[in-house]
Amino acid sequence: MTETAREGMRNGAREGMRKPGEPVREGAVRPPICCCIVGRQDAGKTTLLQGLVAHWAARGLRVAVLKHDGHVDAAVQAGHALGVPAAPVDDWEKPGSDTVRYAQSGAAATLVAGGGQSLLRMVRHPGTQNLDDLARGMLAWMTQVGDAPDVLAAEGWKKSDWPKVAVVRRPADVDWLQSEHLANLRAVYCGERLDDALQRVAALGRRVYHGAELTELADDILGWSASD
Repeated sequence: MTETAREGMRNGAREGMRKPGEPVREGAVRPPICCCIVGRQDAGKTTLLQGLVAHWAARGLRVAVLKHDGHVDAAVQAGHALGVPAAPVDDWEKPGSDTVRYAQSGAAATLVAGGGQSLLRMVRHPGTQNLDDLARGMLAWMTQVGDAPDVLAAEGWKKSDWPKVAVVRRPADVDWLQSEHLANLRAVYCGERLDDALQRVAALGRRVYHGAELTELADDILGWSASD
């Protein structure tokens, strides 16, 4: 992530430098550490990010996660190709729930809240391909309610300039990785041993973490912000 983008994500708040997990002094907001987890379908992105989030949360860090749903994007693109602008079908909410019914009735946004939790859904949200804009909005909302995150972790958005971890577990995943030329690739995570294919990963000149090294990867990501 560029310094300009990180500056914008401060959303006008005063910067308070602190170590991860250290309390934020009143009126100070630290720009969050940002990273992307990318890879092919079923490579293990969600499993890895779940593990990272659990590790960071156990350390007392507040973690916000952004998820890109490529299936919905594909449905929209297919509809445009056929000249059908119908809304894509997704499985984000329980079928028949009140929020789904409101959206189907024409509500531009729905928010359900209770028990100290809330869920906001925008029916029309331009710019969902722009990770910086999405993260900026999420950060502003969380800061407004007094729960600014220490870490912003995204699954997807391979074309962004955020620091990335690529997930591979099959030789075809390595083929994908070699062909993508990902910007700001910092590390590769391999949940399974790939033997010969790992030699091709090593040729990319990036640190390769294996399944048992998830904790080390989580700690290393926290240090990436020093130069971002």
